Amino acid sequence: MQASFTIDFDSSMQAKKAFESLKADVNSKKGSTRMTLKAKSIFVEIKSPTFTGLRALSTSFLRNAKIVYDVIIQLEKQ
Repeated sequence: MQASFTIDFDSSMQAKKAFESLKADVNSKKGSTRMTLKAKSIFVEIKSPTFTGLRALSTSFLRNAKIVYDVIIQLEKQ
């Protein structure tokens, strides 16, 4: 099973910062996560042999992506 999605940012610098922050969180026993950085977007592909694993990896990754995104936006406001 697999899921893929794209996370768009306002600038390539934001995307790069998020990519660097999130790439440490791609290894798991439940499956694999592959990320690609292209311009202002991060492309994510998550694979798992089970639906439960896919859901868990997707939820975990998106939760972390939301935190990283919020931090980047807050830092740019300062």
